[in-house]
Amino acid sequence: MWASRLLCLALAVLALASSARAVLEFYHTPPANSGAAAAAATVGIRIRSYTGTLIQIGLKTNIGSGITYQVYRSTSPSSGWSKVYDSGLVSSSISGGYTSHSLTYSLTSNYYYIVRARWTSTTRNFYYGDNVVPYTNGPTTYGGISSSTNNAVNRIYGVRIKLRSCTPLPKPANGNVNPGTTTTFSCNMGYTLAGSSSRTCQTSGVWTGSTTSCPKKANYCPSLAAPSNGARSPSPCPRKYQNSCSFSCNAGYSRGGSSSRTCNLNTFSSGVWSGSTTTCNRINSFCPALSAPSNGVLSAGTCSRYVGYSCGSVSCNTGYNRVGPSSRTCQTNARWSSSAWSCALDTTYCPAVPPAPTNGVYTSSCSARSYLASCSRGCNFGYTLSGAVTTTCQASALWSSGTPSCLLTPGYCPSYPVAANATRAPCDGKLGSSCGPTQCALGLTLVGAATRTCTVGSAASGIWSGLEPFCSSTSAADSLTTATAATIVAGTRWAFDVLPRDAGGVPTTAGVDIVDVVLAGTFAGEGTSTANSTWLHPTKYAVTYKPPTLAGDHSVEIWLNSYLMGTYVLTVVPAAVSAPHSDADGEGILSVTEDGGLFLPGHATSFVVTPRDAYGNKVGTAGISLPVGLLRDALGDPWPVSATIADADTFVVSYIVPASGRWTLSLTLDLVPIGASPWLITVAIECHPGTSAFSVTGPCVICPENTYSDQISLRECLPCPEASQAGVGASTVTNCTCVTGMYSPGGVPGVACMPCPLGASCNGGVSNPTARPGFSPVDGSTDSFVQCPNPSACAGNGACSSGYKGRLCAECDLGFYRLGAECRRCKTELTVIMVVLLLVLAFVGCGALVYLNVQLSGSHMYGAAGAMIGLSALQIIALVGSIDVAWSKTARAILDGLSFANFNVDLTSPECSMTLSNPWLFRFILTLCLPVAGALMLALVAALVLLYVVHHQGKAEVGVSGVIQAAGRSYFQVLNVVYLPLISATFGVFDCVQVGSTGTYVMANAASQLCYTHFYWATVFPLAVVFSIAYGLGIPLALGGMLWRARRQHDEIMFHLKYAFLVARYRSGMKLFEVAVLVRKLLVVIALVLFGNGRHEALLVVVVLAATAMHVSRAVPYVRSSHNNLDTGALLATMCVIIGALAEQGSAMGELAMTGGLIAILVAIVASVVYDVATMRKRRNDEFAEGLESADHEAVTTKVESEFEMASFGSTSVCVYEVGADSITAGGTATVGMPGGSIGPQASTAVVGPDTSLHSATLQSATFDSFYQ
Repeated sequence: MWASRLLCLALAVLALASSARAVLEFYHTPPANSGAAAAAATVGIRIRSYTGTLIQIGLKTNIGSGITYQVYRSTSPSSGWSKVYDSGLVSSSISGGYTSHSLTYSLTSNYYYIVRARWTSTTRNFYYGDNVVPYTNGPTTYGGISSSTNNAVNRIYGVRIKLRSCTPLPKPANGNVNPGTTTTFSCNMGYTLAGSSSRTCQTSGVWTGSTTSCPKKANYCPSLAAPSNGARSPSPCPRKYQNSCSFSCNAGYSRGGSSSRTCNLNTFSSGVWSGSTTTCNRINSFCPALSAPSNGVLSAGTCSRYVGYSCGSVSCNTGYNRVGPSSRTCQTNARWSSSAWSCALDTTYCPAVPPAPTNGVYTSSCSARSYLASCSRGCNFGYTLSGAVTTTCQASALWSSGTPSCLLTPGYCPSYPVAANATRAPCDGKLGSSCGPTQCALGLTLVGAATRTCTVGSAASGIWSGLEPFCSSTSAADSLTTATAATIVAGTRWAFDVLPRDAGGVPTTAGVDIVDVVLAGTFAGEGTSTANSTWLHPTKYAVTYKPPTLAGDHSVEIWLNSYLMGTYVLTVVPAAVSAPHSDADGEGILSVTEDGGLFLPGHATSFVVTPRDAYGNKVGTAGISLPVGLLRDALGDPWPVSATIADADTFVVSYIVPASGRWTLSLTLDLVPIGASPWLITVAIECHPGTSAFSVTGPCVICPENTYSDQISLRECLPCPEASQAGVGASTVTNCTCVTGMYSPGGVPGVACMPCPLGASCNGGVSNPTARPGFSPVDGSTDSFVQCPNPSACAGNGACSSGYKGRLCAECDLGFYRLGAECRRCKTELTVIMVVLLLVLAFVGCGALVYLNVQLSGSHMYGAAGAMIGLSALQIIALVGSIDVAWSKTARAILDGLSFANFNVDLTSPECSMTLSNPWLFRFILTLCLPVAGALMLALVAALVLLYVVHHQGKAEVGVSGVIQAAGRSYFQVLNVVYLPLISATFGVFDCVQVGSTGTYVMANAASQLCYTHFYWATVFPLAVVFSIAYGLGIPLALGGMLWRARRQHDEIMFHLKYAFLVARYRSGMKLFEVAVLVRKLLVVIALVLFGNGRHEALLVVVVLAATAMHVSRAVPYVRSSHNNLDTGALLATMCVIIGALAEQGSAMGELAMTGGLIAILVAIVASVVYDVATMRKRRNDEFAEGLESADHEAVTTKVESEFEMASFGSTSVCVYEVGADSITAGGTATVGMPGGSIGPQASTAVVGPDTSLHSATLQSATFDSFYQ
């Protein structure tokens, strides 16, 4: 019974806080006749609260006994009444004074009620406060119920009541609401009321008027004009409260005053702009200063640099043209208009340059026509300039001089004497002029040019054409020569005589003739030969001529005074042998062999010697002594060399290569060294394998360590391949093996060794790498190793530690079970304890959820907010513990313990109690079945509760439907709790990492499971895809859809009462935040599988947590600030833990961040839960005490009918208790009006029928949010 009372009391307090509008209609039909006895009695109705299903009728009377309270109910306001309650006679021991009597009764919606007080005395009066209305005698029946008599005795007085409900009206945004039957609205300062200012709950349950809102008041602040030379944005400025208007100045103006002004509160009628008036002031030096262009001037005066002002004008110097405008304007972009002005050189200032003089040229570039450009002229050879050499472009745009003249230069060709015995006209020597003809005296013949022309020579003098003439008495055709064909030794001259004769055959004696000897076909004129002729007075010329030195026949011609006297063949033969010009060629004088370019001892070699004369002609071997060769070592000891005739032109010299060392080979012909003799011959030493020489000539030494020599040669010992070693005297590369820490792929010697793979030990030699402790070879590979997921599981050298087996030692051996990354020895008793403990905890948890959903109101549900936030934080922290980073031992131990929060099925150690071929797959499927297990456990709990309800029918405080609905609501909470382990398991299947470089992939959280195999694609992958979609997306969508539909289907009261377990802890407007919490978990899981690198995963999780923490701090979703702080703090502390793990391993700061963050989270969660429990218990005590208090009455509580139990949520009814006519405890007023008089100045009436008025009671209370706080 006490539980029922507490429940009704809690519901009443909840109703007060929720501002529900359950309205009582009062109908009062007093008797029509009058009578003194009737005037002496009054009945008063007091309504203390009507937001529930209880009414309390209170009467104040001096009657000590004989009072009976009765309640009648009907579906019609005028007939069909049936008595549903009779208190019997109520007596009092007080006599002569006033005694309070009360009736408490539960109402059902949509029924009409008559509440009456009946008494048998005519001498007693009823009173209640100041509301005394005398009753008169009237009809014998009241609403179809007969009085016992028609006098004051047994008179029936009462009221008719109908309980009706209107959906509560919310407070308009930026306004206030005065809730009640007639609800009034007002708007905050700066806002105007739109819609109805008051709305009344009608009998139909529909509010009068239209929806009320508080839009911002238009034109609340005065209008703001744009500043002169500026602009406003937006334009015009919006004038509503909190609207802002920004001001800017045009280019070239600086702002004064405020850049932005906001419409602030001032009075209800008008607002005031923040800041000060904005002005735009002209900037004095907006554009940069301008200067005159080069070769130009800027007009006198200063240039204005204000925006919109001009600067100019510009004029250019003589010979220059202005480029660009004469003036420029300062523009709004702080730049001057147009392009920068300049003065460009006028290249056509003067007309075309005067032409070059005839027989003259320009001596400089004369293309320029700009001001002061100049042009120089000159004359061709043989001419002299007459006029100005240079002409210049003047300011008058004319050239300073015209075209000069070029006159022939007298004496340009030097004068030459008139030949003896000849005559000739005088010559002026000008270019192009002729000199001659020269005429010889009678009997003489002219030799040379009779007339010569002055031709161009140099600048100083010209050249006369032709051979200078002379007069000769010789007749070339009649002259004689002693020349004959001859054989000439190369390098010697051919000698003969020319005997000049005149036409009569008489020798001439003048000695002025010209004799030429040239190769046949090359004569070009007199004086062109290389012959030397000497006049031997008085009869002949002695001539010598040197023919070509090349051995062979040469045809030559003899000319006399340009007359061909004859052609002769000269045969040139080689001269005497010349040793310096003789040559040698062949291997014997070269230091080139196939082995390193040096001779080896015992090698037979030779070379060829060709004797030649001084002019390179082969002289042959006939009659020439054999060449003499001499081969000596450094000490001068000789070595035999032989020479023989090879053919008519060459000798061959041969020898056997002597012992190693450096030798000198010399060769002479007739004791004279030939060609390039002597030569240096280097003979290399021969060293056996395992030895080498530091120099090519030896001696041989044993190869030192780490080198080898595998041939008989002069080659030095070669170094062993990279990172290999060998002993002294190594004779083959296979003697080279790997040093410690290196290895040879395949164990092959004599090849370059590679660094030891990561995770392996290399002993050198030809042995293969072996795995170090904590590492394992990849699928039998000898050179690829990977760190084991649990380093302690790999003992090294390919072996697993005790309790581990399989690939990467990632499987547990028989007799061991996996917990996290470790394999632990099976303990049968511990397995049983853990399974039983998990089942018990699951049963207790599900039972607690069902009990809470059956028994608790939203406020008590909200008391679990801290626990739910804490559980969510613990699940995320436990999941973060799977990141592969350097966790400290303390942090690792805490994280393993927290895995309990994620329903870690590893704790059940299934492999210890059954034989499993794939324990991971079994645990995976077991995890996927968590929702099914939760449903079965809830079904078991619900079945037990239903058995109790059925067995105690009529006594249980909850119905069958209530239990089933409570179990259904609990299942959503179960899904919320198991959501993270579900998606972590399904998404983990997609997180595959490559093992080494072999192309093998395994699951990051289960290294024993191969990825991308047939089993993976056919079994594991499809399961993961289906359940990732079903759980990862299905649960948030189902939860969000359910809440969205419920919010639309139910009024605010029922939505909060029915779904308090999901929405009670969140404030208005954030009721779907539970979906955001699920999305947060989903993002954390995605971050953990997005990268295969632990550090990258950790950093991405930090980003996700930072974003969600920022979202919580900005959205403030929880009603209590302590819960907002707890959620934000838990996220930040988790970030601190991860950052600490990312710090340098062993770092004190990192250790402190990890351990401190985890401990801080646990302490904060425990403290928050303790505080919530304490607060909840205090609130329950306060609500219980408040519900039992009454200033004037002692409450009598009846049992709540089962169809209105809080647990069922099956009705829209709420509790109403303590009825009275003149006071409202929640801050509003309840008024009752009756015909014939007014109860109070604030009573409101509305006609609802003949002689009947609707009297509404108003109630103002806190919102749900404030109630939960």
